[in-house]
Amino acid sequence: MEVTPELYAWLTSLNIINPFEGLEDYPVNNFQIPEKTVKVLLGGKYMDIIINHLQDSYNKFYNVKSDFTSRLQELKDVNEDQEYISNSVKYSNWNLIMDILKKFGLNFSEDDINKLVEGDQKFLLEVINKIYDLNSQLLKDATSKKKNNKKGANADKNINTNNNNQNKKVNFKRLFIEPQKKKEESTSTNANKLNKKNNFSLS
Repeated sequence: MEVTPELYAWLTSLNIINPFEGLEDYPVNNFQIPEKTVKVLLGGKYMDIIINHLQDSYNKFYNVKSDFTSRLQELKDVNEDQEYISNSVKYSNWNLIMDILKKFGLNFSEDDINKLVEGDQKFLLEVINKIYDLNSQLLKDATSKKKNNKKGANADKNINTNNNNQNKKVNFKRLFIEPQKKKEESTSTNANKLNKKNNFSLS
């Protein structure tokens, strides 16, 4: 199953795909998920890894500790050595997976579950892409949110610094300038009184 380079890199980072496996089977720059991996993905395997990663991004963005994925431990085991994965196992797993994905705002219908049970690789890719896109958006928004919070904190710091400087100026004025001005005014007033007294005496 061919995927975009970005999705291939993401699945590789989650250790779902071995980038060195099957290199001789595909042309260069052709990003393929190996068939045996596609088979178990259709059975619901690795979806716990993918959704747990999504939850980490969700919690990081919303700054919460949600645990939507605890039920993933109920997934029925599927492995690559199985020649056949029963439809009942597929349905049980995807029914659970879709119920959990609703918590993240990703909604799928009963018909969608049946497509996966029937082995629709195109729709499987669509589901994984939707999770990948949401995860990428959450990470991007979380980074942007962090930068904005940092800018806001710096702006508040600058305002507080300016206010402190202004207060220092006001206090300096009260402590030194205003008393000095009053002293000068008092001296001037006393001098005027003395001059008037001397002028009166001379008369």
